[in-house]
Amino acid sequence: MQYVLTDSANTLARRHGFIQRQRKFTGALFAQTLVFGWLSEKDASLEHLAQTAATLGLKITPQAIDERFTEAAASFLEHLLAQATHLLITGETTTLELLARFPGGVHVLDTSTVALPPELASRWPGLGGRTPEAGRAALKLEVGLNLSNGRLTGPFLWPARTHDQAGLLPRQALPEGALRLADLGYFSLDQFQRLAQQGSFYLSRLKSSCTLLCESGEALDVLAWLRKAEEAGWERLERNVLMGARHRLRCRLLAEHVPDAVASQRRRRLRRAMEQRGRQPSKRSLELCAWTLLVTNVPEEQLGFEEALALMGARWQVELLFKLWKQHGGIAGSQSTNAWRILCEVYAKLLGMLVQHWILLVGLWPRAERSLVKGSRSLRAYAFALAASMVSCYRLSRMLTVVIRAMQCGCRINTRSKHPHTFQRLRNPYIDAP
Repeated sequence: MQYVLTDSANTLARRHGFIQRQRKFTGALFAQTLVFGWLSEKDASLEHLAQTAATLGLKITPQAIDERFTEAAASFLEHLLAQATHLLITGETTTLELLARFPGGVHVLDTSTVALPPELASRWPGLGGRTPEAGRAALKLEVGLNLSNGRLTGPFLWPARTHDQAGLLPRQALPEGALRLADLGYFSLDQFQRLAQQGSFYLSRLKSSCTLLCESGEALDVLAWLRKAEEAGWERLERNVLMGARHRLRCRLLAEHVPDAVASQRRRRLRRAMEQRGRQPSKRSLELCAWTLLVTNVPEEQLGFEEALALMGARWQVELLFKLWKQHGGIAGSQSTNAWRILCEVYAKLLGMLVQHWILLVGLWPRAERSLVKGSRSLRAYAFALAASMVSCYRLSRMLTVVIRAMQCGCRINTRSKHPHTFQRLRNPYIDAP
């Protein structure tokens, strides 16, 4: 926090033309004002930001803050955020036995988009297709989350129209013994092959267009196999297959029949997604919605069927992280119509979410039953106190001790018997097995 929001902020502010001569309102004070101001209140007004600056020892008017939301300020904050993403902060390794089976960590990859004013379309081109957001400005956040120790990789920023495969995370090597979880946007046989060659593992949903072969090399009609299983009354089944006509990757295919309500919901989502592309889903794709199909190269003795389902469900933890950032951190919202202020707000709030995650790692991550939402709520109450403590590492360290002590008192998720939480499923994958 000291490095990013003091010396680094002052250096980058001068380098990108935001601070051109010696002023009382330095790059560090500007960054700290925005980060802690919006961390304390996601919809903070200019008056609230001026009060944050006063906490930092700077008397400045709301209008003077508003005048500083320029293109140079946005460039400065963008580069400050990029520098902060290179600081990989790691929490204590979780004690959950299922995650501990992968010594290289369990890494979840995902992306999310943030809409921007149309004036920024040249800098951050929006989505294509027939979606309501088509052609508008938007940026994509690319994030990797290690469920084992909480380490966050990113967020890396891309134009919203950038495909997930074109990001940084798919190209990064994972440690030996690591497991990668990702949605279908990251489905790639080349990447699966590279992970296997590195001694790492993958667990993914099966892309419906992917070719599967029997171990003998004959083509496998997945739908016919599933129909026979359904007629026989099988709800779960598994077999070894070769994935890809060219790659022929040896892996396990896991299939679970889902309730009719879940299948209907999936079909509605599929139809809506295809309509946005001007297409109609095939009958095969609609029929496959009745099944959850997973592929993995983790041996059965290391990861059982129910355990694989529990881990795949844990992939939603990164979705919950995005939800935390958007709903409670307000990264996708602004009270302004000024394009440059909105862009500065996105960058500053993302910096605040990084700072928040670092503190949550230290205070809550080792506990499986942690509640990041409750932890963030507790942290926001101390935002002004943290800002005032930035004058020295000693004062900041003492204040962080107070904040962490407060977070560790009550920021937990209660267990549920009917719909178990993710940490309950990871602790006992058979908790609701049929």
